[in-house]
Amino acid sequence: MSKYLKLNHIECSTQPVNSRLKAIIDILPDWLYGQEDKWFKDLISSLPSNITEKGFEQHCLNKVFEAFRYEKKPPNWLQNSEWPIIDGKPLLFIRQDGKPDCVIDSKFDHKITYYFINPDSGISFEVEQYD
Repeated sequence: MSKYLKLNHIECSTQPVNSRLKAIIDILPDWLYGQEDKWFKDLISSLPSNITEKGFEQHCLNKVFEAFRYEKKPPNWLQNSEWPIIDGKPLLFIRQDGKPDCVIDSKFDHKITYYFINPDSGISFEVEQYD
């Protein structure tokens, strides 16, 4: 396929999206572990075709930290990251009401609520996770 593209003067990255997605996942901060990958695939699609591997990693990390913002510190997820993304933009993380590593002496499930806000609209959003 890459030979066909070259012969027809069609520019396209010869590295498949999946290997680039894996490279992004390998460099992500822990607080984004398990995040749904559509946003990251869109990031890969928007990259310049002539980007180097070193440039690729740095560019992706810069874009991740520009997009996944938080007020004081990132969420400490009870489970995998469930960072809400609205219209292709991750919301701003405000705070959470508990920690995953605290001991709960209750017959009820351990629940943590994560609070986000859409900086463009001012609409707040909550994510609940249960142990």
